Amino acid sequence: MGRLHNQVDVMFHDQLPDTCPTDPSAKQDHLRALALIALTEGRGESGRPEMIVVVDKQTLRDGIHDHAVIDTGVDGIDLPVETLRRIACLAGIIPIVLSSDGVAVDLGHTVRLATSPQRRAMRAMYPTCAIPGCRVAFENCVLHHIEYWENGGTSDMSNLLPVCSRHHHAAHEGGWNLALHPVTRVLTITYPDGAVHTEPAPRARSA
Repeated sequence: MGRLHNQVDVMFHDQLPDTCPTDPSAKQDHLRALALIALTEGRGESGRPEMIVVVDKQTLRDGIHDHAVIDTGVDGIDLPVETLRRIACLAGIIPIVLSSDGVAVDLGHTVRLATSPQRRAMRAMYPTCAIPGCRVAFENCVLHHIEYWENGGTSDMSNLLPVCSRHHHAAHEGGWNLALHPVTRVLTITYPDGAVHTEPAPRARSA
């Protein structure tokens, strides 16, 4: 799954193919299919496996605790610790340190595409779509620009939020207004009827 996502990034980072459907969900399926074909034909990225180690400040300061978790990124897939240790011997280890609020405060260095470290940091903070109550996995989300790119918004972490296709549409065409605090990552949603919801910063993955 990791190689597939990396291959999508590599192939379609700058331009989408003309064959892409307009429906957002179908578009993602189409891009993943093309990336899968490239991998099976040997045209994809090779390289080492990649392992992200997410560390909260408490663990960094006091050592491992009872709430530590192992997350393979795929629902229903659990790997024995021994297998993970073997993978770690070959993997590129990318450390990510989270604050007590689950905000990424330090990101390991990498040589991959500029957007890959951002996606890793976001994945460490958000297991799913950032909209409260939405359970769409991060891997099926896009990084939405809070201040739209066409309006001068940057691709900095402080301006990016993972959202699923449905909520991406809501933010662009559905009249939803999203505001993200650049430091605490508290999300404020203003709905078309004027109702306002404030969502606290993402919970630490290791909690």
